[in-house]
Order: sequence, then structure tokens, then C-alpha cells
Amino acid sequence: MSTRYNYDAIVIGAGHNGMVCAAYLARARRRVLVVDAADAVGGALRPIDFNGLSVPFAAQLDYGLDRSLVDDLELSRHGFSYAVEDIGSSVFNRDGSRIDYAMSNDDTRSLAGVSKDDARQWPEFRQRLIRFSGIISDIARRSPPRLGGDSANARTWLAIALKLRRLGRSEMREFLRIGAINIFDVLEEQFENPTFKAAIAAEAVLGHHLAPRSPNSVLTLLMRLAGSQGKIALPRGGMSALGAALQSACESRGVTFRMNALVRRVVIDNDMARGVELDDGTIITAPTVISSTDPRTTCLNLVGADHLDTGFVRRVRNIRSNGCTARIDFLLDNLSGFAAASALGLKRRLIYAPDMDTIERAFNDSKYGRISAEPLVELVLPTMLDASDRESRQHLATALVQYVPYQMIGDINMARDTLLENTRNIAELMLPGFKSHITASRVLLPTDIEHGLGNHGGHWHHAEIALDQFFMLRPVPALAQYQLPVAGIWLCGAGCHPGGGISGVPGRNAAVRILASVSLR
Repeated sequence: MSTRYNYDAIVIGAGHNGMVCAAYLARARRRVLVVDAADAVGGALRPIDFNGLSVPFAAQLDYGLDRSLVDDLELSRHGFSYAVEDIGSSVFNRDGSRIDYAMSNDDTRSLAGVSKDDARQWPEFRQRLIRFSGIISDIARRSPPRLGGDSANARTWLAIALKLRRLGRSEMREFLRIGAINIFDVLEEQFENPTFKAAIAAEAVLGHHLAPRSPNSVLTLLMRLAGSQGKIALPRGGMSALGAALQSACESRGVTFRMNALVRRVVIDNDMARGVELDDGTIITAPTVISSTDPRTTCLNLVGADHLDTGFVRRVRNIRSNGCTARIDFLLDNLSGFAAASALGLKRRLIYAPDMDTIERAFNDSKYGRISAEPLVELVLPTMLDASDRESRQHLATALVQYVPYQMIGDINMARDTLLENTRNIAELMLPGFKSHITASRVLLPTDIEHGLGNHGGHWHHAEIALDQFFMLRPVPALAQYQLPVAGIWLCGAGCHPGGGISGVPGRNAAVRILASVSLR
């Protein structure tokens, strides 16, 4: 006799990956429930109130949402579109001078003003990175193979090998040479201007617990480019609009949402998932449970070490997942007094990174629990980029700040104040007059992100992206195919292959694996 379950699948977490996974499962006619402790969907995208302005909890920009996923889920039919599909960037030096650039095109007009040699080198170097990122993009869309194994694994390895071979001998050799090294050495070989080198290094390390001299920082740059070939976008209505579109796409396929519902544990019987128990004691049954939270929280808190092998538990506990990026929101009044308003247009992405050594020193401070006096800062004004995001005469400026230690030395409130003041000073350097227009601010440390999203360490990617936590090793080898050692329990969050950011690819990959492995009930 078959057991009758409330649902075919329960997804824990209504972040973008959880909703993507749910939408693909529902498209295959599964009865899906999404549960989340928050009062609104989206995870890092979810809207919160900031002094009367609706802002995303943590997400800032779209650095690589998979465009095929947008088509698959027909998100445009659910109100999703872009206000800006390719935001230009400017990197600033200490004297306030800047270089305008974009990872998505070969425009060298601004760069030529500081280095004609660098301007000649940039187009070829950028195009090479885009070609190499195509390999990473192909890997990202594939379910990681097992070492050895069946013909399906062999076909995956063969497809990757053929993709590499098509680069040609010299390009394949260069890909293998730089793929695992640090971005500092690669940029030192190519360019002379220290601020432009810092701009490209910043693209590689933003959101990662890495500095320019850290191994794997070329890999993280290629990961950044793989999503959308260097384009950085902003949805119309802000990042929260993506969460709303995903919820609508899910509901149109019959997905049920249950908000303000904290999952206490995954219900396991005879080493098989049977559903989830909520914090109020309610038990909801399903033969398949998928968690979009981080692997450590899923395995150790929701499943429990008692159901897992000792060696497996040890490896999960050692997943590197400490975040190092803070978000700061500034509410601004009338912007007419900005000295740089006419020249800059306030519609670019502003990076403070005078040189690679400055980034490296900020990273060193964070390693010892200190707030850097001169952090790496990315500043944008989303209300200037997207007129539809205006809800009042006030404007929003958001800053991503590195490096901010997860484990802080000293008083955390003093550290919060220091970080805010240092960031204000840097914003003032990039936009003279900025400080005089601030009417309110909000500081989100990695510990705040951990508390607000429930992901251990408050890391953007749930687990650091490095060669030992990438592809068939992500986050640990036993979890590389998205499935836990307990039957019926899966992962679909950023801690899975290929990693975090707002790509949606982990959620889709997990859904594909689940549909291939579990028969429709």
C-alpha cells in the first residue's frame, strides 16, 4: 500500500534558488510546498522597510542571473524586466580621479587617458577571459559527475574536454596555466596602471574571502563573467522584483507558499525523509525534502548528526563559509547639490580601489578581526538607475564593503560605527557632497546576514568558492550531486554547485537531478 503524502516535495527556504527549484518541479507536475521563516519571499532579495523606502534585505545587483532560466520560467510573463541591462563601472583613486570601464565591452576611451599601453592590451585580455568563462559557464550548467562511475559521468567529462579542446592549443594551455592561480600575478603580467589593475582584481574578489594574491581568485573572476559575460544589471523595480516574479511563476504552476513558518527539523523514518516539522509542532509530509539553506545548517541542524556518518559530519563542519562582505544602505535627500552629479550622472557602479595592495591590506585586517580604515567599496544608487524604483523624493545609495570579519575583535557596535564612518568617507571621496545628503543609514554585517537569512557564516555563496569546494567537490564530495546520504533529502542552495550570487543555477540543477532520480508519485 502506498503512503499518501501532503505534497510530492517540500522546499525549505523561499530564496531565489528555492523558488527556482520549486518552479521546475511544479512544471513537471509535482505538488510542491515552499516554507520559509520570513514574512516575504526572496531571501536576500526580500523587501524590507528602510525609513519608509522598500529595499532588498541584502542583494544589490544582478551579477549573473541565468538568462535561459528567465526564458524557461517565463519570468517576463510574470512582470520581470530590466531597468538597466549593462551598468557601467568607474574605479576611483585616492585623489578622486577615476577610470570608466566595463567587463562587458572593449571601450578603452577612459583607460587610454591614463595608459595607452593598457588600452591596447585590454580588449584582447577581456575577450580571452570571456572565452575562458564559457568553459566555466558550461561546467556550471552541468550536474557534477562522480569520479569513475557510469557512462553518463564519462559523457560529462568528454563534453568538458571537448569544450577545452575547441579553445585551441595555445588558449587551452593558457586556461590551464592561469585557472588556479591568483589574479594579482595575471594582472601584473598584463597591465601597468595600478588603479585599473585594482578594478579588475575587485571584480574577482567581491563577495569572496579572497584577496588579489589569494589562489583561486582567477577562478572567481571567471565565475563572475560566466553568468552574463560581464554584464551587471538591475531589474525594473529593484532586486526584490525578481523575487516577486519567481513567486508568481511558482504560483502559476500550483506551488504553495507557507510563510512565517520556521522549520525545526526534517522528519526522518527508517533512514528516509518523510517531511518536515515546523517550530509550532506542525508536521507536513512529503517523500522529498529540498533545502535551499546552506549545507552546514541543513546537515547539522535540520537533519542532525545522528543520521549521518561521523566522517561526513566532520567534513561538513569544516566547510569554509565565513562571510566578509557588509552591506550599507544610505537614505539621501535631494541630490542636486552633488558636485560630481553632472559629470558622473550617478548612474554608474562606483568602485573604490586605488591599487591591489590596498585591497590586500583590507583583507589582512579582516583576517585578524579588524575593520579596515580603507576597505574595498562598491557603491550604487539604484533609485537613479531605475526611475520605477522611486517611491518618494528620497534616494537610496547602497554599498557593498569588503573586508568585514565575521568574527570581530572588540565591541561589535563600535566596529559597526567605524565601518559606517569609513564607508561614508570613501563615498564622499567618490561623490563630493555625499555625506551632507545622508538622512539615515543601515549597516548589515556578515553576522546580521547570518541571522537574517539563516545561512551559517553569513557568506554570499553559503560556502567559499575555491578549487577544493568547486564542481564535483562542492561543498564536499559526498554532496556534489545535491543529494544527502539520507534518502529523499536534497540541497538546492548556493552552497551547491556552481555557487552563489543571484544566478538560480543551483536551484535548476538540483531540480533536474531530482526529476531524473525520483519517480513522479
